[in-house]
Amino acid sequence: MNLTLRIKMIGTTLVLLIFTVTLFAILQLRMSTADLEAETVRLRALQIEQAKQLGTRTVSSIAASSHFLIADNDFAALSKQIEPVVEGARQGDLHIRTAVITNTDGQVLAYAPADEEHPKPSLDVSTLGTLKDAEAVVGDVDKDGVPADVTVTAPIVDRDGKVWGYTRFVYDLVGLRQALADIETRATERRSAVIERTTALGALFVLLGIVMAVLQSLAISKPILDLARSAKQIAEGDLSARATVKGRDEIATLSTSFNEMADRINLLLSETAQKTAMEKELEVARVIQETLLPPTGLVDVGYLRFAGYFRSASMCGGDFWTHFDLNEGRTFLGVGDVTGHGVPSAMITAACKSGLNTLRSVTGGNLRISKMLEELNKTIHEAARRKFFMTFFGMIVDPDTQTVEFANAGHNFPLLVRMEEGKLKTRGLIARGNRLGDVKDGRFTARTEALLPGDLVCLYTDGITEYRNTAGEEFSERRLRRLLQGAWSVEPDVAIQLVMTDLKQFAGDAVQEDDITIVIAKIRG
Repeated sequence: MNLTLRIKMIGTTLVLLIFTVTLFAILQLRMSTADLEAETVRLRALQIEQAKQLGTRTVSSIAASSHFLIADNDFAALSKQIEPVVEGARQGDLHIRTAVITNTDGQVLAYAPADEEHPKPSLDVSTLGTLKDAEAVVGDVDKDGVPADVTVTAPIVDRDGKVWGYTRFVYDLVGLRQALADIETRATERRSAVIERTTALGALFVLLGIVMAVLQSLAISKPILDLARSAKQIAEGDLSARATVKGRDEIATLSTSFNEMADRINLLLSETAQKTAMEKELEVARVIQETLLPPTGLVDVGYLRFAGYFRSASMCGGDFWTHFDLNEGRTFLGVGDVTGHGVPSAMITAACKSGLNTLRSVTGGNLRISKMLEELNKTIHEAARRKFFMTFFGMIVDPDTQTVEFANAGHNFPLLVRMEEGKLKTRGLIARGNRLGDVKDGRFTARTEALLPGDLVCLYTDGITEYRNTAGEEFSERRLRRLLQGAWSVEPDVAIQLVMTDLKQFAGDAVQEDDITIVIAKIRG
């Protein structure tokens, strides 16, 4: 069932008023009940304490002189001691239900009242052997918390401390029950008065509330309906629809915000169209960049077996790796990292790839590593105009001489893992030089390293070693060295999988902030 805003406002106001009036009535009733309960508790405690004190004084007084009468077997005199006390109690609120005097064997010597309605009582003295003074015991309470009675017992002792018997008075709290009944009657009358008064007051409030709710709903619902009509027009495609702004209240503010939102929607639609076109262009750039990278998988060129992996931090990356054959059976491997990532960085990697292909083509593969980096440096310098730079490491593996010639343009030192004297040792292939594009006429010194069967060479970018986990810790070169030693005996593609799996476990939910590239090569025997 669909209800209009006007009906909802009237209904909500009515429910709120009824709830408020009801809550007020409940609080009034609770306050009244709490006062009466406090009075009941106070009266109950007072009556019980009065019965204890009066009973203690009475039985102690009678017990003080009863041992003489017990010694003389004057039981009639014993009865005359307690009968007046019982009769006198009937004139007050604390009635004595039973008064009894026994000897130490529990034989009743005197009791009151002595009639058919109150038969001769008995007294179990087996538990009174340790009784030294008068003791008052409150009986079981009923459902209203009123004790059935208060029993006061005192030993009859002479001056020498000899026990002759016991005196027991049982007080019936008749007055307390009557007083509590009167309190309950007053409580009922007070609750009825509170309910009648609250009902009348509540009816008045509800009537006034309904009138105010109707007037207020009329003032609010009309501009909201106008705003709803404008929103429906926009939803149907009419972006020229605007709400009418009247006054300076919250609804007027809402209408103004609605109109601003409509203007913003127009702008966002235009921006979205532009963004969609840009995303398509970025996708094309990503596809082009993927074509510049070697295909994944293991590459076997006889003396050398290697594999590479690349993962961009955004749609387009600034990392780059490549390989190709040179003359005399030599193989080139290179890894580069352009500052930053995204489309500009990807364009620089494309320029680098183009420059390498051109060098290889015009020289017929007759290249030295230092000359290659010098020419690449000029290409990057012209393309980036010192707005972007590239770190680069290149190496040429010669199977005839079983050596690797390498040069470095500000890149991370590759790692060489080698078995020496029965132990795996890892060290860097150290060579230094400026970044590509930094100095136009830069020079790069080549170094040569002998290669042994089983050697593992790892080229990588700092996106791996500087990857931080959620705690801010870096993956580090030390961790990479340890992983490479553990993967020394497996194929290069498997070794890369081991490194990337460990990196994923280390990073957890941390966001990748830089491109990742790793190339692992293995020298075959």
